[in-house]
Amino acid sequence: VRTKRISFTSVDRFPEDIGNVWKQAARGHEWILERRKTYLDWRFMANPDPYKIWIAQESNRTVGYVVLKQGVWRGIRMGYLADFLVAEEKPFVFSGLIAHAVKALRNEKAGLIAAWAVKGGWYHLALKKYGFLRYKSVPVICYKNDFGRMIIDKRLKWHFTMSDSDNI
Repeated sequence: VRTKRISFTSVDRFPEDIGNVWKQAARGHEWILERRKTYLDWRFMANPDPYKIWIAQESNRTVGYVVLKQGVWRGIRMGYLADFLVAEEKPFVFSGLIAHAVKALRNEKAGLIAAWAVKGGWYHLALKKYGFLRYKSVPVICYKNDFGRMIIDKRLKWHFTMSDSDNI
């Protein structure tokens, strides 16, 4: 599927240049877990649970991705946006990835779709535009030092998705 110069594709593995997405996106955050190809392959491809990957490419360069997972919660078939990453200066890429992810999960009969995003961040605002509603807060547990206090006090710009936790 193509939108302007961006293509959105479901793939079986992460492309070789996926680490460039992390390098570009990381510049906009004071705290973000590394997302190079070796980590993403270990986290999602070597995992016994099945994940689906959508990538966005511009001029044959990877500029974003979203990782999907399915499950059941309280008897409801769920779709999860387990992980996602796009450089902040390309919010239209994230919107395109979300549109494709939602359509793919709906085609798989997901009754609900869940995602985690840092409240007030640009991912959070984009997800709200797509109809994602806040269901509940997710507690962040961190070491009680100066850095931990900066995270809790919302003085740092950070990125955290479900896949950064043990919850998916």
